Amino acid sequence: KNKKKNLKKKKKKKKQVKATGVGSEVEIRPTDLDATKARFRYAEFHSQMYHSLQLIQKKFPFHFINAEGAMEEVKKSIEMELAYQSKAELADTTFDNVRRIPLAGEIKKDARLQLVQRLDTYEKNHKSLFDQVIATIIREKRKRKALFKKIGQAIIRTENPIFFREEGLALRMVLDLLSERGYRVVLDYLKDKHPEKVDPSTGVISFSIRKVLVFHVSFPPPKIRHATAESVDGWDVHIV
Repeated sequence: KNKKKNLKKKKKKKKQVKATGVGSEVEIRPTDLDATKARFRYAEFHSQMYHSLQLIQKKFPFHFINAEGAMEEVKKSIEMELAYQSKAELADTTFDNVRRIPLAGEIKKDARLQLVQRLDTYEKNHKSLFDQVIATIIREKRKRKALFKKIGQAIIRTENPIFFREEGLALRMVLDLLSERGYRVVLDYLKDKHPEKVDPSTGVISFSIRKVLVFHVSFPPPKIRHATAESVDGWDVHIV
């Protein structure tokens, strides 16, 4: 129906141009006259172009414009879309300034590459310390195995001197190893004061400083459901 209406408008416009000599003739395409050809054109667009345009749309938001209406309506739709696009884009000077901050995706890509390089360096140049750190992680994990399994989280406090060796190299190894194996790690570095002695004459207390590392280690816990109760007072109850 829309096709016939559009064709009628094109023919009318063509007659007006011929009669008045004003304006330009609107081309009547074969697909305007033949429904089979029109369907073929749409099928070609849908199979070859539409999917690609949808992929582009994820990066550059835009809308498809229906070009079957009157010329003025289509023109207005295009102008509105262009106005929308210009409002959604940063000015050139703003973009040049903002782009100095790297995209999150770029950071992730670079971080993975650097992580692999560091782990290979540990294995090649610091083999003995690297093996000790791995053994320490395995030992600590075994102590908290049940907790890890159930909730996917553990808080590990340690004063192990190995982590303070070689200017914190062992500590960096721990963080890289856990990251490589899929754990999320947050590290707190604490300094605990412990009283050692009191001067009887002055009452001054002498303290020793103990360095404590607190690892907050987590990963998505498994979904293990042993039983399910239908409902209790309107609440769905899951026994985990």
